[in-house]
Amino acid sequence: MARKESTKQRNEAIPTIIGAGITEKWYFTHLQAKYRVRMKIRPRFFGKETVFMLEKKLSEVLKDGGRAIIVFDADVSTWNKAEKDRLETMKSKYAKNNRVLLCDSMPSIEYWFLLHYVNTNRHFGTSKAVIMELVKHIKEFDKTETFLKNQKWVDDMSADGRFESAAQRAVAFGTSGESYTNVWKAMQELHIVELEASQENPGNRIDKLVEQDMLFFILGTVVSADSLVDAESCEKALKIVRELKEDLPLSKLKDDKKLKTRLDEAEQIIMCDLETFQKPRSSSETPGQIWHEPTKRLGED
Repeated sequence: MARKESTKQRNEAIPTIIGAGITEKWYFTHLQAKYRVRMKIRPRFFGKETVFMLEKKLSEVLKDGGRAIIVFDADVSTWNKAEKDRLETMKSKYAKNNRVLLCDSMPSIEYWFLLHYVNTNRHFGTSKAVIMELVKHIKEFDKTETFLKNQKWVDDMSADGRFESAAQRAVAFGTSGESYTNVWKAMQELHIVELEASQENPGNRIDKLVEQDMLFFILGTVVSADSLVDAESCEKALKIVRELKEDLPLSKLKDDKKLKTRLDEAEQIIMCDLETFQKPRSSSETPGQIWHEPTKRLGED
């Protein structure tokens, strides 16, 4: 549930919010005023949306012994390979650092706003595409100082249980879909939203898929010859399977050896295809053709 006042933060280091632009700056400024949250919001920690600049600001906070919550859009990684590589490096570097919380959104933070109104993780591609959907609910939404500095849009967006719904939807979708957001982690870190342990547990994604008879269908789909058509599709499929493998120890099925074997098989098949697509081949060779035979046995007992 959303809280009017944080009571758990007294003895914790006050986190600094690092963001990519004025949208993040004003959003968190309004949250601070609305929920009386202890966080540092400084203009110098908001600026150009590059991984280099974000990490530079992060280093400044860490050097002073502080904690940082970094809120940024991940869409640039879809068209800029250099930024994609820098983003993956930054995520890996700080993954286990308890003074750093990375809260990315694909394609942008506006997708987090949209989840307050709509239960979807369909493909949007760009921030502009999300905003076209968002303005159906926030009529005058605009990424300008004139609009963003008015607190009313945040007050309205957070009303009537929508804040909690957005967090619950973000957790349920995870990061495997075409669109995702980790901004809910910042909300929980700041004690604005409290999620039940069952909602936080990523293993529930596996449990839900099993209850819906969808898990093995998804595994069969992501490793099929029709799905693995190029290196990019292999990388997306590999991400899905690896996230399921990470979730498995937290699932009710953590001791299911058959499921673990199938996840391992799926990962191996995708990695083999990825390697095939990434290496030079003769004009007569069909990409990945020698690796697709095992997928026929993936869903069989």
